[in-house]
Amino acid sequence: MSVRASVIIRSKDEADRLRLTLTSLACQSEPPEVVVVNDGSSDHTRDVIAKAEGVNIVALHNATPAGRSAASNAGAAAASGDVVLFLDGDTLAAPDLVSEHLRRHGERANSIVRGSTHNLRCTRPFLDPEMGTPQPGEVARVERMSPTERTRAMVTRQQIRSCFHEIDRRSQPGVYPGFGPRKLFELEMEALTTATDCPALWAAASGANMSVNRAAFLDHGGFKPELDNNEHRELALRLCQRGMSMAGTKALPHDSPKRLARPAHGNRLGRRLLCRSPHRRGRAAADALGEPRRRVRLAGGGAPPLFAHPNKRNCRTGK
Repeated sequence: MSVRASVIIRSKDEADRLRLTLTSLACQSEPPEVVVVNDGSSDHTRDVIAKAEGVNIVALHNATPAGRSAASNAGAAAASGDVVLFLDGDTLAAPDLVSEHLRRHGERANSIVRGSTHNLRCTRPFLDPEMGTPQPGEVARVERMSPTERTRAMVTRQQIRSCFHEIDRRSQPGVYPGFGPRKLFELEMEALTTATDCPALWAAASGANMSVNRAAFLDHGGFKPELDNNEHRELALRLCQRGMSMAGTKALPHDSPKRLARPAHGNRLGRRLLCRSPHRRGRAAADALGEPRRRVRLAGGGAPPLFAHPNKRNCRTGK
């Protein structure tokens, strides 16, 4: 019997970006079940979900925001797949994202699989990256763009369907733009493939583009509802303590370089933590479990090598 995947999307007040996310999931080589948790949105998110085409959607609508962790847990409980893959509502998935996660789970049972993440900085000023509608406070910046510049920065559903590689060329490695986040990203992905016995790999867990066996996720209580930042690392640490292990995959989503105005998915603290070393990023998760704070050198010294990126990508539209 084949293994099935359920993609869990947590989303609040990002309807136009969610439309692009759902379009990318409709183009998967391995069609997944898609569970969308509308976490108390006040915009037209409900309408976007209702009109989505080409994807098998299970929709959950919270009247009031429950928070990132609680929304994720509700989505996993409503899913029917063997593997749950967590994404955010502004993440574009390359056509092979789901199949790559399933392949990795087939190769390494009992794993927590993390894919790599790129950012699309060009979409940062847009509320709707497809129409070029500016974010609040970005009107003047968008008006200064020439028509050609604005067109180059936009991401459309047609591009996702027919020329994803062109979107990919505009992306940059890392959850956020900048040298620090990029080098940390490279260190984490290097460790997941070359330092597989490192006891600190749980710190390389990702809030989006991370998958796990659904039964194991539910049996161990899922994310802690009281944590809405670093909840993924706390989960990874807890599961690793119970015999699971971290694994990397070549599947690559492009994360948003700026995640402001998303209170249910708080990120300003996360942005600061991303500029620090993995052992510091994991302190909140370790403290939650009463773990001692230990500094672990992953492998070798000096700067990690730059990656030669595979041709497989996923991307998140920047905010």
